[in-house]
Amino acid sequence: MAPAGLPADPGPPPRPLTAEEAAGTLERYRQATAAGRVRFLIDSSGSMNRWWDGANGVREIVQQAMTRFGPEDTYGVWGVASAGDGPPYRELLAFGTHGSSSRAAGRDDQEKAAEAARRVAAATPEMSQEADIGGALRAALDGMPHGGEDDGHPRLVVLVTDDEDNDRLDAAGRDALVAFARERKVPVLMVSFDSGGCLAGRLDLRVAEASGGRCVDARDDLAKELSAEVAEVAQGHP
Repeated sequence: MAPAGLPADPGPPPRPLTAEEAAGTLERYRQATAAGRVRFLIDSSGSMNRWWDGANGVREIVQQAMTRFGPEDTYGVWGVASAGDGPPYRELLAFGTHGSSSRAAGRDDQEKAAEAARRVAAATPEMSQEADIGGALRAALDGMPHGGEDDGHPRLVVLVTDDEDNDRLDAAGRDALVAFARERKVPVLMVSFDSGGCLAGRLDLRVAEASGGRCVDARDDLAKELSAEVAEVAQGHP
């Protein structure tokens, strides 16, 4: 009989972790404690005008997501619209640290976060321009560490769109973009204001799945889902 206070049969000892399991555990811990890197791509073509303001509009959901960042997280915002020449985006907020709106943050960090939010809120759709979704997404993925360059910081590219300009890519172009996202191994969160944006076979879902990311569309609570995904990679979330 076992001494008082000890279990009668403690069972077999825990199985030691394999080298691969131990490395995976260490990597998950490293990513959980490292500052995040997030690039927002906001489709700012003319068709987005109807989705820009109001409850669950572009401004609101992006600003809400930005409250999840801590002072060491790095993020930036591009507006995706062009007239056909030059880069497929314009910089709304430079990629860098922008403080934190957390109540626990210092005053300087809170002021930096408020200024970042104002700069993004000041953006408006380019009514006469279209969005080169493929070009902007390729540039964003190229700008993130990928593959063997992964330095342990959790990464995310967020694309907010209404999908209207997706048809500018032919079938071969869509396949090439999906292959590029798969190769880069940087998770992409596709946020679509189209209720069918994440249906099987649609470009949004294909890119999300190929990159290891997620796809959410107008059938979902976009503000809630976007904030939750950003919180997964940011240090500033509660």
